Amino acid sequence: MVLATEEKEVLWDYASIDTLTSEDLSYIAGFFDGEGTVYIYRGGLFVSVSNTDLTVLDWLKESFGGSVVTHKPKPPRKTVYHWTVASRIGATFLYAIQPYVKMKGERIELALEFQRTIRPGTSPDKYSMEELAYREFLHSGLKELNRRGDGSKSD
Repeated sequence: MVLATEEKEVLWDYASIDTLTSEDLSYIAGFFDGEGTVYIYRGGLFVSVSNTDLTVLDWLKESFGGSVVTHKPKPPRKTVYHWTVASRIGATFLYAIQPYVKMKGERIELALEFQRTIRPGTSPDKYSMEELAYREFLHSGLKELNRRGDGSKSD
């Protein structure tokens, strides 16, 4: 499956995404709005969704790929599961749910634009100063939106 973006294409070859309905994507978008995050780490795009119930996270892994890791805190806290995807897979996930999100639309826009700036197989020293500055601008914008405790930042 190929999902077209404005400037480039996000390639996807994971067959299960074709089985997702608009209702599925709407549910996933709501779940992401409440339990998910998108961030840039070491020059790469990452998407993560956390919850104490493994059911939806296993469905996300089956549908989009990625991995689920378990965090077992000390009792009485519950076990927390984290589903994570990166790079093109993360961008494909965000692109698929973008029409349905209510809260994190601006974050998704910044993340997708950041992913469009990536040239696979190109080391950071091969980017122009302008490209690096633009990537840093996008990274800083996303970081600001993700800042904890700032209720004034809504998308």
